[in-house]
Amino acid sequence: MYGFNMIVLKNSSGPPFLYGDETYSYRNGSIIVLSPYQLVGPLRGYTVEHKPTGRVLAWSNDMFHGTRVSQMYFDYLFFSYRSNTSLDVNDEERFVIIDSMNRLDAMLKDRGPDVNIIISAQILSDILDVCMKAFKRQIDLFCMEPRGLLSMTEYYLLTYFKRGKAAKYGLPRVGEMARACGLDESYYGTRFYHLTGLHVKEFIQQWMIDTAKKRLSSGWAGLDTISKGLGFTYPNHFSTFFKSMTGMTPTEYRMNRFRQLRLHRTEAGLDL
Repeated sequence: MYGFNMIVLKNSSGPPFLYGDETYSYRNGSIIVLSPYQLVGPLRGYTVEHKPTGRVLAWSNDMFHGTRVSQMYFDYLFFSYRSNTSLDVNDEERFVIIDSMNRLDAMLKDRGPDVNIIISAQILSDILDVCMKAFKRQIDLFCMEPRGLLSMTEYYLLTYFKRGKAAKYGLPRVGEMARACGLDESYYGTRFYHLTGLHVKEFIQQWMIDTAKKRLSSGWAGLDTISKGLGFTYPNHFSTFFKSMTGMTPTEYRMNRFRQLRLHRTEAGLDL
């Protein structure tokens, strides 16, 4: 679990790799897309020596909270475990991806960590839009129903927050997640830890913090609305949880983030 997003433009095909508790296959010249909470690695017992070649774009969700990339993130379905084969792009789309990567590379070499977030988000959006076009063309190739334990866990959390279930039923419960996967709670927790090295509650907390940052950065919704939408009964419980995980209160995070985004928008010539 790398903790960041990756888009990989492959120059060559190779053996499939571990993707959650299933496999991911890819082809020469295709695009691999991975997200922060996904388990990725070599398949055990696969003895074919392979030296991968290609180009990788990696980024943290934290960089783009409050931008279109963050707002659209869960609409890009190719970030899901259910999309377990690479995306095929045509020559025109490949040109867009390479050109966009070149522009990002030039910005990073010129400015390093001071790169403009707003401009970077616009360029990254171009790449993600190309990936979405490719995904829609070949959607029949994917198994869109969650199958493995990690895929079902991912799907459960995605739908739980996106469909407003947290506001109605409270914080996600491990027992309910286990039942949704058709497993005993004890076995589910043990199996999840064996696969990821994380307890289920730790995984839920990571997911909730990322969701909270998205919502705090995307508008002026009150803390009571945001905390209820995440399953907290009282806003102060949410504030305590957020500060324990990030070192700052939700209000401090929001103000710092809005200040940062405003500076970057002004620099990009968008605040007129």
